[in-house]
Amino acid sequence: MLMAHTLGLGSCCLTGPVAGEERLKALLRIGRRRELVCLVALGVPAETPAVPERKALEDVVRFIE
Repeated sequence: MLMAHTLGLGSCCLTGPVAGEERLKALLRIGRRRELVCLVALGVPAETPAVPERKALEDVVRFIE
C-alpha cells in the first residue's frame, strides 16, 4: 500500500471479502495451505483530500508515572 501511494495510486485494505475465502482461493488459484487475511483494492484516486491536522500528543497518549 505504501508503494501504491508512492506510485500515485489509491489503495484500501478489505477484510469483508475474506468471508468467501474458499471461493476466492479457487478463483485466484491459491493453494489450500495458504490463508487469505485481506484483499487490497488499487486504483487511481478521483481526488486528493487535504491532509488532516494532527492531534496534540497529550490528546492521544497517557503517560503513567
